[in-house]
This record gives sequence, C-alpha cells and structure tokens, in this order.
Amino acid sequence: MAGAGPTLSSSIRASMKQVVDTSFMLWRESACFYDSCSSKQKLTIPQIVGTIWDACSALKKTSATNITAIQRAMIQVAASMKDVLREMRELRPCSSNSMDNSLDASSVQPDDQSDEGDDSSFGNLVDGLSPEEMKNAELAARAVSELLLVIKELVLRITRLPKQGHESDTRDEIKSLEMLLKLCQNIVVEVDELGACLYPPQETSSIIAAHEKITGMVEEMEVESDAIKGSTSAFHQACQASKIALVKSKLQVSMLSVDALQLSAELVQQMQNLSVAK
Repeated sequence: MAGAGPTLSSSIRASMKQVVDTSFMLWRESACFYDSCSSKQKLTIPQIVGTIWDACSALKKTSATNITAIQRAMIQVAASMKDVLREMRELRPCSSNSMDNSLDASSVQPDDQSDEGDDSSFGNLVDGLSPEEMKNAELAARAVSELLLVIKELVLRITRLPKQGHESDTRDEIKSLEMLLKLCQNIVVEVDELGACLYPPQETSSIIAAHEKITGMVEEMEVESDAIKGSTSAFHQACQASKIALVKSKLQVSMLSVDALQLSAELVQQMQNLSVAK
C-alpha cells in the first residue's frame, strides 16, 4: 500500500480483513465437517463460500486512489448528516390540548402515587416541543441543511480534481483532503450531538457549544480548502451560508436562554420580597 493515505489504507485493510475472516471461517467449518460429517455443517459451507465471494467482490471495488477513497468517505459522512437532519425535521410541537390534559391529570394525582410506576402524564409532557423549542429545532435543522450543502460542494470539488498531477502537488492535496475529511467527520459528530440536545428538555448550553464548535470547524475547512486546485467560489459561498444559518440558530437559543435567566432572577426577587413582607 505504498503511497496510500490514511483513508485509502483503512479502506483496503477493512476489505482485506473481511476476506481473511471469512476464509478462516470456511477453514474452521471444513475441519469440523471432516471430523463430524454433520449434515448441518454441510449446508453451512456453501453459505460461507458465498460470503467469501462477496468479500472478494467488495475488495475488487475498493478505491484505487486516495482521492476516490476520500470522496467515498465524504459521501458516507453526508449520508450520516442527512439521517440526523431527517430526525430533526421529524420533531413536532406538543399540542396545547394534550399539555392541558397532562397538567390536569398530574394536578389531581395523589401525592403518595406521584413517584410510582405511572409515568404517562410525564411522558405526554415531553412528547412534543414547546413553541420556543420548536423554533430552536427549525433553525438548527436549517443550519444542518446548509452544512450538508457544504459537504456536497466539497465532494463536487474533489470530483473535478485532475486525475494526475505533479507528485509533490498531489501529496500536498491529499494531505489537505484528509484534513478536510477529518473536519467533516468531526462536524457530523457535533451535528449528532446537536440533534440529541433538541429533544425536550432542550440543553441550551450544549446547543450553543455545538454551534460554536461547528462554526470553528467550518472556518478551518475554508482555510484548508485553499490548498486544493480548482474554483473555490461555490464552496466558500456554501460555507458562508452555513455560518450565517449557525449564527441565527445560536442567537435564537441564546436569546431564549437570556430570557429564562431573567425570568429566574425575577422569580428569586419576588420570593425575597415575599419573605421580607412576612
């Protein structure tokens, strides 16, 4: 694997390991069949041979160049991000009727039964998002949608790269592409964390932290992409759009967080005033 970068090496090793593992399985089953002549193992062997055939076919389809391996890895990253985006878009607001019913049910529940196994009223309360939480989810989904376009533009840039070039130039480009892939993978990790934080009760501080980390990584991608040949305008435009969407989403969450802190401070002040009045 001379000249293979980390992504291509990992892809080749995974395919080769599958061939070796299935071949060892065939050897083991063949040895057992020789000793026992079991009819069950006789039926198992053709299935294992088919698995080996599939593994060999997958090995033949393994990427032949670093650029192709990185491109395929980025497509997988985009698919993972698309799954998270779909889950974000599936979030729904809670209906006012169901919330009222849940509150009524919990208000009449005896104190000695409040901690027992019936959690239906609590479950109804967290089934949907409040209007503020729903707004957070919508803006976060819009930001993730823009991030998905960033990765798609990056894949298109890789597709347009020349197949051959000067050895030193190619080596530098591969290094930059590997770094861009790593950044994309890290962004997906943060996007997945962001999606988890959007379920009620939403974790405001974690949502803001995820926005800041993703924005920083997008800026790193812009810098790293300058080392790659070809036009960068579409990619940089996608990066700018994603950063704007991230800022809007972060501001929405931050404003709600500030409102909540102000409300808490007002409640504390009111409680202190009541204590003084007594």
